Amino acid sequence: MDLVGRTVTAVDVAGGHLGADGLLLEGDLLHGVVNFPDGAGGWSFAVNLVRLDADRRTARLVRQSQPAGLDESPTTIARDGERLLRVNSQLNAAAPTPPFTVTPVRGLC
Repeated sequence: MDLVGRTVTAVDVAGGHLGADGLLLEGDLLHGVVNFPDGAGGWSFAVNLVRLDADRRTARLVRQSQPAGLDESPTTIARDGERLLRVNSQLNAAAPTPPFTVTPVRGLC
């Protein structure tokens, strides 16, 4: 990303991908909320952790969090001290029910 020129460049991720939601950059580590087919005709969500190369144009998947279900539909992430947290939007839940929750990302902390 070039803030002055207002341009962005896609990051090629070996072994995985990143989505447009929930990106969190910490040094050369980039977390991103991703969605993927669950194998049963629906979708699951997870957070992928990738390590960026020095040029920040390529990266490789380090690991993926435990998946979250369609009823949670995480959309963003944030760091609170040692905890990585996700916001569960319930966008894909059949009947979204408050309270909407913030939960720890399991498998990456």
